[in-house]
Amino acid sequence: MPYKSLYKRKVYSRMYARKWVKKNPLKVRARWFKWYKKVKKVRNKVKVDYNKKRRQKVRLLVLEKYSGSPPYCLCCYEKQIKFLSIDHINGGGKNHRQEVTGRAFYEWLVKKRKSPKQFQVLCYNCNMAKGFYKICPHQEKK
Repeated sequence: MPYKSLYKRKVYSRMYARKWVKKNPLKVRARWFKWYKKVKKVRNKVKVDYNKKRRQKVRLLVLEKYSGSPPYCLCCYEKQIKFLSIDHINGGGKNHRQEVTGRAFYEWLVKKRKSPKQFQVLCYNCNMAKGFYKICPHQEKK
């Protein structure tokens, strides 16, 4: 019965490996660190690239949902996507940020089937000016 002998060999090799690991913890640790250093850079780069692309895709989807394609600032018509942000029209962004934080905000907006009317796309400058002075300087001129 070759199957039983093969099974016994597996069992004995596992037992031997466990004993060896217990007797040589420093060698095991050194092997693990050597392997980890080799794999770490590649693994982290792939993970970061995937997450970054996914976040950018979700953000672009939300910006297009609230301002059209291509997205733009509803106040000064800025079209650089890096400058655009989501603004709470009637305020209350601070309270809302406590409920939904960071990147989860864009995910939350995507999951809403109907676009809530309390949000708009503004560039960062218009958004901050609106927050500090209650009105954007572009709107004062008009």
